[in-house]
Amino acid sequence: MCKITDKTILKGGNTQLNLHDGSNIVSDEYSYHSSDSVILSLPERKVVKHLTYKPGSLALVIGGAHSGELATIEDIRKTRGAMPNMTSLHSSYGFETIEDYVFVIGKGTPEIETPNGGDVVD
Repeated sequence: MCKITDKTILKGGNTQLNLHDGSNIVSDEYSYHSSDSVILSLPERKVVKHLTYKPGSLALVIGGAHSGELATIEDIRKTRGAMPNMTSLHSSYGFETIEDYVFVIGKGTPEIETPNGGDVVD
């Protein structure tokens, strides 16, 4: 599973997805956006599943004070200027973190195995 950090339109109309691990994938689809996640088949590195970064998606927090928590995305607040975009999340309580710390792992249930069995922490 990889998080899309950026995308570029290449000559010829294909889309290059820049992933969090430093690798790139070329695709002919335009439905991918930054902060979405993709599940890749190995060793071919083909996209098997696309997980969108939107309210209702299940996310793993990968940085900050809530690192390691599973929570549902409630709201995405785009900010202007140098401040990072913010994401409101909810597990058994609500909290906010920057967009860079949110890694979408599923819709309702995780698409990967998690230590607590996919339950949102209470």
